Amino acid sequence: MAAEGTHFNDLSIDKAKEVLDYALNAGRPAFITGPPGIGKSEMCYQIAEDNGRKLTEARLILMEPIDLRGLPSVKDTYIVRCDEEVTKAVTVEDEDGNEVPVMVTDDNGNEVPATTTDTVNQVYHGCRLLSDNGGKMSFIAPRLDDKGKQKILQLEPGEVTHIEVEGLSKWNKPDWFPVEDGNKHLLLLDEINGASPSVQAAAYEIVWNNRIGEHVLPRETCVWAAGNRAEDRAVVHQTPSPLRSRWITINLQVNPDVWKDWAWKNDVDERVIGFISFQQDALMIDSTDELQKQSYPCPRSWVMLSSLIKDDGGIPKELLAAMTAGTVGEGVAANFLSFMDTHASIPDIDDILSGKIDFDFPVDESPAYKWALCCAIAARARTKKGEKGQTVKKRVFAIYEFANTIPDELAEFGALIGIETFGVNDQLVKYISDKSPDNPFKKWNSKYIDYFRDATS
Repeated sequence: MAAEGTHFNDLSIDKAKEVLDYALNAGRPAFITGPPGIGKSEMCYQIAEDNGRKLTEARLILMEPIDLRGLPSVKDTYIVRCDEEVTKAVTVEDEDGNEVPVMVTDDNGNEVPATTTDTVNQVYHGCRLLSDNGGKMSFIAPRLDDKGKQKILQLEPGEVTHIEVEGLSKWNKPDWFPVEDGNKHLLLLDEINGASPSVQAAAYEIVWNNRIGEHVLPRETCVWAAGNRAEDRAVVHQTPSPLRSRWITINLQVNPDVWKDWAWKNDVDERVIGFISFQQDALMIDSTDELQKQSYPCPRSWVMLSSLIKDDGGIPKELLAAMTAGTVGEGVAANFLSFMDTHASIPDIDDILSGKIDFDFPVDESPAYKWALCCAIAARARTKKGEKGQTVKKRVFAIYEFANTIPDELAEFGALIGIETFGVNDQLVKYISDKSPDNPFKKWNSKYIDYFRDATS
């Protein structure tokens, strides 16, 4: 039986991150696929940050093959030719003064020692004349040593009878290409299956060999790719089998609970979180649905809507409706707007928690009201910018004190408030671990232990 969906590699974002951490540590390529807006790129950025990697994103759907290798230019290049047969290997001195051979690539792609033999009419492309002092000629060698420094090629008098200057083409590294800068890198080839077949073919070498042409990626660079699915009517070309055989494929699946954990910690509006808690299937609806021919709900569009409706007190209702439908689609807009009205009917949360008002518990209220109230309360556990920890701790304790007063017939609701609050703030474990005898979490935990164990297992 598959772990998350129909296939074994159908994974929610939290499970996908675990698999990709293994891939990153092993330096293996990976391909992340999933519907548009599910958070493929965002996940890769988060993994890179968590692992101290510098992420470079290259959107292949916007590129031509030449954008991968870079534009060619012509520059004067010294070419060393030997007119008489000399079989001595060309050597350079290393840092210890030892002579080491200069390696070149033969026609079969193998590295062999360079020799100054007339027999093979050896040509040293890329050598630049440095000096001609004392009869000894020095050249910049065309290759770097193991430490990334240019080797100095020295030829004794008599080994070289003439030097020519020719205009040779050179491929210039594209500006997006990662460079050696002391960082560990993660290169994301985004929308790779939306790129043309010729661009995908050019990406083979990057994915498998960490290079394209003469451009080599920095040491310890890991290459991943991401793309949409054909069934989402996105721009998708069939990925060639040679490319598919070179990576681990992960199919991202939507998991509302995992998304909520992320949303609480990334300042998503509490009304959006509450609505998704109430109507989980609204987080992501098939973009080909008849009601979703324009905008459609997905993690990305809900985050976008969250940024639009924050501090929405001055937005006229008809404009708010247009913004909602234009962001998450007509199909869920009406339900979400109704949920916002429900949320607006809740008394001031701070007054409820402080006991300033007599609050009637929602025994007969709708599930939408209970979720709106629950998430509005849990949102008070968030840390505001510049706020001290003790201030947040005071609010957290007030939340659990309130949850402890909820009647037994609403026990599930009391448990829900505490569980939602637990997922809001990374510092919450520190607050609720307070050993003071009046810590309200201890009472809440003993009262709702079975609910809490099920939710966190």
